[in-house]
Amino acid sequence: MLGLPIIEVALCLIGLFVLLSVIASALQEWWAAWLKLRAKTLREGVKNLLFDEKWTKRVYAHPRIKTLRRAHRGLPSYLASETFAEVVLDLLREDAQAGNPDGLTEALSFEELSATVEKIANPTLKEFLSDVVRSSQEQVAAAKTRLATAFDETMDRASGWYQRHVKSTLLVIGLVLAIVLNVDAIGIVQHLWKEDAIRKQLVAEIEQGEFASDPERSRGQISSFPIGWDISTAPPQLWWIREWSGYEESQVSRPLLLETGSYRTTMFPQTLSGWFTKGLGLLLTGIAVSLGAQFWFDLLSRVMKMRATGEVPKAKGD
Repeated sequence: MLGLPIIEVALCLIGLFVLLSVIASALQEWWAAWLKLRAKTLREGVKNLLFDEKWTKRVYAHPRIKTLRRAHRGLPSYLASETFAEVVLDLLREDAQAGNPDGLTEALSFEELSATVEKIANPTLKEFLSDVVRSSQEQVAAAKTRLATAFDETMDRASGWYQRHVKSTLLVIGLVLAIVLNVDAIGIVQHLWKEDAIRKQLVAEIEQGEFASDPERSRGQISSFPIGWDISTAPPQLWWIREWSGYEESQVSRPLLLETGSYRTTMFPQTLSGWFTKGLGLLLTGIAVSLGAQFWFDLLSRVMKMRATGEVPKAKGD
């Protein structure tokens, strides 16, 4: 088994990032659900495809879309491409047969589709649907397929918008967690490099195989790491932190928020260069969390496999 200190430090740091990322991902999902971000991103994608707010409202007012709403409120967070295409064609059928004394017929003919598209006032939407009509080879079914394909392509872009928002949110959450919990990546690496006993204890916990499967367990496991703020080392300029934490000089030195013991990494910096290094370490932690839990889970698995492989035995006679 490969037990090099640098591998063990990397394993501990990755394990810490796994724990923080699990917590951050849970907070991000809660935030996205509260903001209804998926549903809003979907609607924005539909609007970008149709180039028309009025038509977007018509699509969302259609009975097929209304049934997708949770408890018939708000906006749906998912829409199948075939459903979208069928709704658009149904709206075009309504426009084409609006003056029909016999009401709406069972199906939309290609001639009705072509004529209705030509009457659309919005030039951008008209151009988009005209392209759909031209590429459908005079078949309504082909037009439906083309609409579904265009929807999928737009949703791929919308997914990119959502993922960028997720990453930026994870970065903010990661920075907040790093600052509040004092998760200084640089300081932790330096500490674990010097403290063999703590490093090996953390490695043993990580190698048990039951690691950070959910946010509740993550909060418990994270207390094993040398993080937190030692209030007794706060400079006079940060008197408000002492008051907020209820710290008194007679108390035994203890970290803020997490009972992890008194480590050098939990101390407040006393110099400008110390604050710069601390800030850089906190920033690196925030950026690491923004990469997501899956990234760190995969990297953790690779490092553990590499450590388990060990050194290649030398051939006899070497």
